[in-house]
Amino acid sequence: MTSEREECGDGRRVDAGLELLNIARDDIKEAVHHNGLYGNEFDILALLVTVYCGRALAIGEDPQRALEEYWPHDAPGIRANDCATARRRPALFHRQRGRRDSRTAVNSTATVAMRKLRASGSAGAVAITEIHQRDLGIPDAGPCLMAKRRYCVFEVDRTGLRMLLERKGKEFALYELVQNSWDQNVKEVKVTFTKPPGGRLATLKVEDDDPDGFADPRHAYTLFASSPKKSNPRQRGRFNIGEKLVIAICEESRIVTTKGGVEFVGNERRTLRQRLNRGSVFEGSIRLTRPEFEECCEAMRRLIPPVGVNTYFNGELVPHREPIAVIEHIPLRTEIADAEGYLRPTTRHTEIRIYELLQGETGTLYEMGIPVVETGDDYHVDVQQKVPLNSDRDNVPPSYLRTIRTAVLNETHSKIDQEAANHVWVRQAMEDPDVSEGAVCTVIRKRFGEKVVSFDPSDLEANNRAVANGFTVVHGRSLSKAEWENVRRTGAVPSAGSLFRTNPGEAKPVIALEPAPNEQRIVNAMNRLAQVIIGRSISITLFSDMADPAEARYGGGSLLLNKVRLGREFFDELNERVVDLLLHELGHECASNHLSDDYYQALSSSGARLAFAVAKDPSLLLP
Repeated sequence: MTSEREECGDGRRVDAGLELLNIARDDIKEAVHHNGLYGNEFDILALLVTVYCGRALAIGEDPQRALEEYWPHDAPGIRANDCATARRRPALFHRQRGRRDSRTAVNSTATVAMRKLRASGSAGAVAITEIHQRDLGIPDAGPCLMAKRRYCVFEVDRTGLRMLLERKGKEFALYELVQNSWDQNVKEVKVTFTKPPGGRLATLKVEDDDPDGFADPRHAYTLFASSPKKSNPRQRGRFNIGEKLVIAICEESRIVTTKGGVEFVGNERRTLRQRLNRGSVFEGSIRLTRPEFEECCEAMRRLIPPVGVNTYFNGELVPHREPIAVIEHIPLRTEIADAEGYLRPTTRHTEIRIYELLQGETGTLYEMGIPVVETGDDYHVDVQQKVPLNSDRDNVPPSYLRTIRTAVLNETHSKIDQEAANHVWVRQAMEDPDVSEGAVCTVIRKRFGEKVVSFDPSDLEANNRAVANGFTVVHGRSLSKAEWENVRRTGAVPSAGSLFRTNPGEAKPVIALEPAPNEQRIVNAMNRLAQVIIGRSISITLFSDMADPAEARYGGGSLLLNKVRLGREFFDELNERVVDLLLHELGHECASNHLSDDYYQALSSSGARLAFAVAKDPSLLLP
């Protein structure tokens, strides 16, 4: 023991290695006795053999003798035939004694033990990993003495994680890798995705030309490590989990960059010495069906690459798209890390780009060129900052989506047609207080036509008059409460009563005008005909009000004539137009509803009486 320490030159390192191996030995014993790990007994036996032999070499003992001495005490009840098989392992460690010092032997022993310990899930893996990674360069045994008590808070079941990720669709793997490249200082990104006919595995390769490469290769396998992207709203990442999810669904994968590489095969991770001069390369094999493969290929064509970055998919350039509209300086919610690294919601001004749909596409919300949420709207909308997504990156808050839809409607309302005016996204935007007056008026005209009034419960006859004049009467249930609020705010739909008042007594007072001589002649003729039609004289008053849309109003034996609406030519002579208006208004002597049978009968009876009266006395039609 003393000579070996002298050869080593630093006895503390051997002590540290010995302590770690003892810790691993105790952990394995505990697993054997208490955790019921007999389903893979041979591996446990191999672990015990590895630790015992490493310990024996470290203190200068014979590994075979140490194994025979400690085995019955530490692993009672293990089948004898398995013990005999496992005891052949010491030959491996005898060969280590020919090396230059005990440190080399212990380090090699630790390498073997580390791999087995990882497979068993033992906490001793922490200790062996430390001695292996530091090459036994631990200044003292203090930290090693605590290693036995270091247990992982969480363990990740890779198979279970892979099953959960199935619902996301395999295309998310391509998006995650592409967005990682786009977030770097790149000018070119190449994606190669192939699947041989009849094969079960597809090969995925993503490479970029970032001069600095992958910032930290350890982030490829460290869940939720702090990401520098969190503080930059113009970069897409924030949870530092994307590539880990991709690795989880891959059968095998590897990442090589300017700072080294790492390879993942089954449940093992291996550090690679290979380095690149610039850029990063991800390679992986994914199990998927032919329909899944085709969906992934189609998903890649939906990308909207940023300006200045050429993105290739299987050798073809993914085309850049020109937006039909760009909205600048729109305040939108996003997420930015604070000084302590915690993501905090905030609002900042950004830019959104609106794209027309290509054939077969579904309206989607994008985050800087990456599709994140299918909306089913009539356009693609690309937000040029972090979108407040959930951790699954597949949904946004409803209020955020409504803000986006309102901005899009305000910008594109002149392009919508009658069908689009009734789509869900338009209705939701119509309920937002920020919808513009122009957008509200356009949507109302597209839904109900150019001539539209709202139902007036205080003047039922006005609603009938509106219909008779070719207007569409919009009832309360045709719009939501929030939509009605915006309609009233913008004045997009006047009430029927405001355009077709039928009760002069309830209307605002009019200023009577003195009729001119020609106007008086027409007034006298209309009064004379009224005595024939309804059997009594009426009061006829002239007024002028441009704000009143009606030409005439009748009620209670009083007829009001609006000169500004009738025009000067109306009073030039007693003609068909004058008689038509008189018959129409006097019909309300019997019925107020233009659409009722009583009103219809009143008009036909009045017309018949007037016809026979004129036949007897043609002078009735003289001025």
